[in-house]
Amino acid sequence: MNTALNKWAYMARRERWEHPTLSYKLPLGFGGLLIVLSLIAVLIGNELLIDQAGNWETQIELNGVDADLSSLGAPIANAGSAVTMGFGLLGLLVGWAYVLSALYQERKDRSILFWLSLPLSNTETVLAKWLYGWILLPMTYFLIGWVAGGIIVLISSIGAAAMVSDMALIAEAMAIHGAGLASHTGTMMVQVAWIAPFFAWSLLVSQWALRTPLLWVLGVPLVATLIENLLFDAAWLTDWFWSRANVSAEMKSSESVQYAQLGLGLIVAALIIGGTIWSRRHCFDRLP
Repeated sequence: MNTALNKWAYMARRERWEHPTLSYKLPLGFGGLLIVLSLIAVLIGNELLIDQAGNWETQIELNGVDADLSSLGAPIANAGSAVTMGFGLLGLLVGWAYVLSALYQERKDRSILFWLSLPLSNTETVLAKWLYGWILLPMTYFLIGWVAGGIIVLISSIGAAAMVSDMALIAEAMAIHGAGLASHTGTMMVQVAWIAPFFAWSLLVSQWALRTPLLWVLGVPLVATLIENLLFDAAWLTDWFWSRANVSAEMKSSESVQYAQLGLGLIVAALIIGGTIWSRRHCFDRLP
């Protein structure tokens, strides 16, 4: 058991070593940039924020509404949520770019001949690349985004607390941001599961395409869509496929339909990955 876990951990580290920019440098750099910009905004815009808050308070008083400017914890925490989910979506995009090039690049630079000489099966290699691009990369970006969002919430809440002279605002905003981790994680995992068939298809194309995998991964479904429309005056299958490239599509269905669709999508993805493993085993000499 430990040997198997160590092997999978090694393969994950190998992917991270081979792609350091995609794996952690890009999200850390982008997160650091957002934190610096947030700090600059608080430091430079403090006087402007005070003026805007004063004008807003005066306007509310004129309308006869009792408002409390200290109740800013939720809006500030929402900014952290936006950063968290934004990083998650960026991770999905980066993960897709990774699976689209993973098997193609090793054939193009002939490194596949070296990897085939190692005591790793085709199944292990394909699954390692699949899981790294499909789950590990998006979830890594998501977690880095959550941490970066928390720092931004902290900086923003400190600035807002100084503006309204209420230090309790800091604890309120941070508590809301921390409490949102579970729901955000659930949303992220649903999105990851939803796009599984599209990621699996991209990895299959990466295995057998001789050149320009992006053209094949989009072009084949487009041609299939045209043929299906011509033959049946509808495009049920290809519409289903294209919906899996859109993470917002899962939000438009009811909960029961969503679970059924997620299960169907995972089954289809597993079949496609099985085809990818077969293709790598029998067509490894198909070099670009």
